[in-house]
Amino acid sequence: MLSFARCRQGADAADWILGDSRAIPPRNFDDAVLTGNVVQHILHPKWQRTLRDFRAHLRVGGVLAFDSRNPRARGWESWGSQERSRRDTPHGPLVEWADVSEPEDGVVTATFHNEFLRTGESVTEKALRFPPR
Repeated sequence: MLSFARCRQGADAADWILGDSRAIPPRNFDDAVLTGNVVQHILHPKWQRTLRDFRAHLRVGGVLAFDSRNPRARGWESWGSQERSRRDTPHGPLVEWADVSEPEDGVVTATFHNEFLRTGESVTEKALRFPPR
């Protein structure tokens, strides 16, 4: 994703950082943006550390912006499926399915399974947080 973002028009006006909040360079930024619902993948206590790290690197009056899914929409209710689906990707055929539980303390336990048939690689993601406003 970062390689793609760095190639976009105007990308040179941004500092692109690979890593978590501990990788932020020692400067004061005007603003910081977390995109793609990434905050839902930062669980406690890492979320508190992440907020502290950004605060330490934003100038006074700086802005931290991020997006998150709306928990009132209860999107997770349509995510869980033991039925496997297959689709073609630039990396070859992909088989995917998900196991999802009801939220407990704002955490939906979702396990997303992805198997790339060409390489035999599998990627599994767990847990999404639905933070209160």
